[in-house]
Amino acid sequence: MFERLLSLAKGHARSFVLLALLLGAAGYFASVVHQHYPLDDWLFFRYAGYWLSALAWLTGVVGVGHVAVERLFRLKLPFHEAIVSALAVGLFAFELTMLAVGALDGFRAPAFGLVPLVFLAGGMPGVRALVGRGMTLFVRHRPPVSALGLAAIAFGLLALFAIYFAMLTPENVQFDSRWKHMSLAEDWVASGGLRRKDEGWLFASRPHMTSLLYSWAFLLPGARLFDKMLLCAHLELVVFLVTTLAGIPALVRRLVPGADPRVVWVARFLFPGVLLYDSSISAGTDHIGGIFVVAAALAMFRAWPRLAPGPTLLVVVFLAAGTMVKETIAIMLVPVPALALSARAVYLVVQSRRGRVEASLGTNAWRTPLFALLVFIVATAPLWLKNLIWYGDPLYPALHRFFSPEPWAKDAAYRFTWAYQDAQMWAPERNAQGLLETFRVLFTFSFEPHDWKRFHRDVPVFGSLFTLLLPCLFLCRRAGRTWLIVGWIHAALFAWYSLHHQDRYLQGLMPLFAAATAAMLLLIWTQHGRVVRAGLAALVGLQLVWGGDVYFFQTHAMARSSLKKSIDLLSAGFERKTATRFGVQSSFQAIGRELPPDARVLLHETNINLGTGRTTVLDNPGWQYAIEYGSEPSPAHVHALLSGLGVTHLHARTEKTKGTDSLAGDIRFYDYLRRYAENPRQLTGGVLAELGSAPEGPFDDSVAVLSCGSDYRPGLYQVTDLSTPPFGPRTKELPEPRSPGTLPRDAPALIDAAEFVVVNPRCFEGSVPGLRSGHTLLVKRNGSKAMASYEIWVRGSLERPSAPSAPSDRGEAAGDADEDEAGPQ
Repeated sequence: MFERLLSLAKGHARSFVLLALLLGAAGYFASVVHQHYPLDDWLFFRYAGYWLSALAWLTGVVGVGHVAVERLFRLKLPFHEAIVSALAVGLFAFELTMLAVGALDGFRAPAFGLVPLVFLAGGMPGVRALVGRGMTLFVRHRPPVSALGLAAIAFGLLALFAIYFAMLTPENVQFDSRWKHMSLAEDWVASGGLRRKDEGWLFASRPHMTSLLYSWAFLLPGARLFDKMLLCAHLELVVFLVTTLAGIPALVRRLVPGADPRVVWVARFLFPGVLLYDSSISAGTDHIGGIFVVAAALAMFRAWPRLAPGPTLLVVVFLAAGTMVKETIAIMLVPVPALALSARAVYLVVQSRRGRVEASLGTNAWRTPLFALLVFIVATAPLWLKNLIWYGDPLYPALHRFFSPEPWAKDAAYRFTWAYQDAQMWAPERNAQGLLETFRVLFTFSFEPHDWKRFHRDVPVFGSLFTLLLPCLFLCRRAGRTWLIVGWIHAALFAWYSLHHQDRYLQGLMPLFAAATAAMLLLIWTQHGRVVRAGLAALVGLQLVWGGDVYFFQTHAMARSSLKKSIDLLSAGFERKTATRFGVQSSFQAIGRELPPDARVLLHETNINLGTGRTTVLDNPGWQYAIEYGSEPSPAHVHALLSGLGVTHLHARTEKTKGTDSLAGDIRFYDYLRRYAENPRQLTGGVLAELGSAPEGPFDDSVAVLSCGSDYRPGLYQVTDLSTPPFGPRTKELPEPRSPGTLPRDAPALIDAAEFVVVNPRCFEGSVPGLRSGHTLLVKRNGSKAMASYEIWVRGSLERPSAPSAPSDRGEAAGDADEDEAGPQ
């Protein structure tokens, strides 16, 4: 044995010496650079950790999904189709597993490692099978890629690099994730498991399976918010990569057999919107929904001929999983396959009874759809059953007319109709004109943006090749399957525009857009000569050049420019700013540091709330249906309301309200915060206070309204008289004052008689007589279309002993200040 080792050493002596020299050089170089930039501060190791975590997760879910597809659905699929179907099934299984873990209050740090380990163990047979098939395909002789194909691949890789570079900073995370997807995940992890949002927060009752995926990232032990947000972004990225690199080629090969999967995925980047906020890869849900859209399309081709149980039920699982991602995915994904399979079932039943097809097809035609419907109902139970149990309405609050939802405040139905449906949903009018407008958009959607104006004004950035190539498809042969996908896309566009048409929602449908566009390009290229090819190249080139600057638009709602934020992050090490570069959502993290671990903080008039690390309550009137401050008879009732919701602390900006609540609501909340909440201290531009003990009466509710008469008329009111929300038809039916007044003559008398004064300073020349001598400014209030801007004053002084002010961290400035401008997306 010793002689063998000696012989081996002699034979490889030169290699051992070279290895020692290289390792020594690496060690010496590491010691040198460590003095300038300590190795443990290198960002590289953090990003390597995100990739390792995301790839380990991906391996487990793809393995489990592949095992399920082959053993449960009895399907043996081509390689690319097998990959995308496996990820879609595995992703849904992972989210359901996280649902079960959360329901058992298992959102603890050990779950971060245990859940993926279970998936890796269970999915290892599937992983080995897919790896073996992939290696076989890799070594198989294939014709070399053409120069044009290589150029296309280079373009695709450049686009992927651009996307990833913008993702390097958590500031790239979109508005919606900061107040919906990640916020909900943070709340669940803070509570140790799933919980009912007692304020009736609308998003908690909507589809949010992606929040379950992100909950896993938020279980990352000992991690900063910076790390958790970036791990979520990497999870979205790996799903996007599989959808793009496997899903699109698989679907294109269904449309155009023989298409080269090494090249056709690049068609995804003929739509430059993906490079621009808010359609980019920014830890949202639309791209997560895309995996189920392309998987459903692939499964539909297998299910259609015979309605065999395996492929048909697989389609239904994908439809259910997509429905659980978000409503806008559901409305684009579900109707077409559901109607197509139903029509096919009717056709096969009729043909079977006429004896024109075999009897087994007729049996499949009625049994499989019934079983599929049952599977869909069961698979979507995490949405409707949870809502029924927690809120008394399976689609809370949408079915409030037919159920008895809880919570449901006095004006909840009015607020849902006018502050949410009317104000938030982008939809055409429900008349003939609206219908004509919707049909027109089927052909103009890519030329006329449907987005927030601040993102790219009226500049079309979606990508128009799909629409521009449609006339050419009429002149192509063997295009039947492509027409099926084109028809699906237009039906989805009709539903999208009819219900809620923001461009970013179409990102979930983009795998179909890209596959259809690639198919049309291939059909035109292969079926026609050089002259036609030259024209096609000119059209594609024009689209590429037009979209070439989209990536550089500085219109990110949270960061302005993600590119600059990424550059700043990477340069922070050289600038010795390693301690501050992880500051994201800094204002909310500052609030969290002031709270005990078991606190529940009410964040007033804000949507973005990510970063506290605590359970939260949100009180924006249009998004929750338990809290109506203006309907509460006294500060004691406000205290009881908040206490009943488990609130222990309050935080609110005090310089100005948004004017989205009623005047009575602003009076009640700020009166309670400023005069009755305990231990107030200035923090991050607002006041943080404790709920404390219940206030004791008697309470004076008299209010003097000193207005110009455009909304409430001048006079003396009680607080509850001013509870009309500042939106909807009620703003035209405001109550009369209990004691009318004429301004400016009666102003001093009204002020002297009232505990509160609501004043529009524009109605007076100079100062308001008699106001400042006995009253103190409580808060200013923004105006709206229906109501003017007001100041709210309260009798006496607000001076109380308070804790020392905490410094406001300006790192959150963009996120807080831009909240309204970004829009409730």
